Amino acid sequence: MCDSESQSGSDISQPSTDATNEHLYNYDQCIAALEGTRVPDDLTSATARCAVIRGLRCSYDFTMNPVMIDLCGSSRFPEFTRARNARLIMSNVVPDGLEITEAQPYCIWNPDFAEEDTYRRVAQRYPSMRYQVGRASAAAGYINLYRELNLLPDVSIAEEAREGNTEGGNQIYQLIMSSPLKYAVMDDFERSINSENPPAPAFLNGDTHVRWKLEWRFTLEEDSIEEFLPEEIDIEEDRYMGLEYSEPDQSRYDNFTPQEATLLWEPLPLDLPTLKKDLLRQMAAYEGNLDRYNRLMNSRSRKEMGETEARCVVRGIYHNTMFARWWQHNLDTDAVRLKDADWYDVQTAINARRVMINDIGTFTEDTPCKPWLIWWPLKPELSALINLAKRCPSMHVQIAIAAIYCDYRGLYESLNVRPSAGPTEAAEQVGNSFYREDLEKRAKELGINPANEEPVIYSGDETHATLALDMEPTGVGVYTRLRADLMDQRFEGYYTRRIPFGGYVERYVWLSFETIRKIVCEYGPDGYFIGNDTRWFETHEISKDENGNDIMYDSDEEKPEGDDSSSKQTN
Repeated sequence: MCDSESQSGSDISQPSTDATNEHLYNYDQCIAALEGTRVPDDLTSATARCAVIRGLRCSYDFTMNPVMIDLCGSSRFPEFTRARNARLIMSNVVPDGLEITEAQPYCIWNPDFAEEDTYRRVAQRYPSMRYQVGRASAAAGYINLYRELNLLPDVSIAEEAREGNTEGGNQIYQLIMSSPLKYAVMDDFERSINSENPPAPAFLNGDTHVRWKLEWRFTLEEDSIEEFLPEEIDIEEDRYMGLEYSEPDQSRYDNFTPQEATLLWEPLPLDLPTLKKDLLRQMAAYEGNLDRYNRLMNSRSRKEMGETEARCVVRGIYHNTMFARWWQHNLDTDAVRLKDADWYDVQTAINARRVMINDIGTFTEDTPCKPWLIWWPLKPELSALINLAKRCPSMHVQIAIAAIYCDYRGLYESLNVRPSAGPTEAAEQVGNSFYREDLEKRAKELGINPANEEPVIYSGDETHATLALDMEPTGVGVYTRLRADLMDQRFEGYYTRRIPFGGYVERYVWLSFETIRKIVCEYGPDGYFIGNDTRWFETHEISKDENGNDIMYDSDEEKPEGDDSSSKQTN
């Protein structure tokens, strides 16, 4: 809890515009700002300014110091004024000057709640802040105040109320959800409020940065020469800076409950019942499910896509032509931000899918991102590969490999590629011995070792993985809790070597709630069951031992002594 009661001022140094050292910001002075004890000498750094903002939001003393009051009274740093006003409200002081839009803080409910009557006085004195007050009421559970505000049913306020886990918040949530029409009045991305002409109809889509998400805190590096990076949503304007690193409870922001896991295989409702979209989005990309992915993706993100999601996108493109076409449009219009390496991988996957469906009309030797894997999961027609070989001589090696896998002997012979590791390994995988014997014969005639010929393929590299006999090996394990990091890439035999593993998720969705509960009982809440037969759990029951702990017993055996009423419950 931040200090909201102390009323005494503190000695704060007057800031200057002179840099104090070679770094963009002075670490010690920024720490002092976070502690609310001084202003950094140099405020040209965004990191230094955010440290001041965080200090203001957490310390009433900081807001009341004459130096800080003077800074907030000037027009140089309106973000300081907003942070100071937020702290005053959360300290149950209604500040002057909030009729000016630039002085109005967006978030007035974190790190502390004001008393209900304080929020009421803010709304009465400054009607343009009614929605901030309504959001604060949802987070704190102030149902009576919310009713008084007479607000449009706003989806951000609904998600804030649902996630607050208060009785009043639940009532606010039910009130909004009972409305036949909901609006998107508050915009966390822009920290803006549109009460005059808000978008409607709007639906809950897990886009609200609710209060528990603000528990994320990142610390400064002492010797950094780079700015503290902004987040895509920053409703407090402090870039989630803090004196100590912290993060929300993982079960709230990542771990799926069995009920939430049903969203993986059921049609998505108009109003998402959860904020946990990462795994849903990853699986939609992994499967190339365009509609689901478009619904779940963060289309307004200013940040580059994460690596695991990008790998899921690549896998989806390889398997779904319409997903590939949609992504080509995104690349052409720069609609989604990708790292350079991910952009290359996505474009390469698109080109590969086009070859596999025999669309090579635009391919030339100058086409960038020429694909290597063009024979899986679909095999292109012979005529397409013949034309591609004419258009792109630099692709003869992978075309020859495709000819081996597709058993296009005439094409293979016409290419007459020099024996090398790729064709040799492909020839060893197929049933027709002609290709292996031909490569061995020509290598002997040339006096060469194919493994040393260009293109050289090293065991374990990405190109080598495209030659695997089993392109996507499955698994027999299942975790008792689903979370997004279970999709992280595995390094064993995948066709681009960096494709994520969806097996844990795919096996989990076939388990009943009762079986999941039994696996949790046997292996713990974060346990890992390995095996392809879950019948053992069907023949066992859950009971309580003398200490009240869940225990498993064979249903054919006599039940252990103790309360076994929980054996009929489900998660």
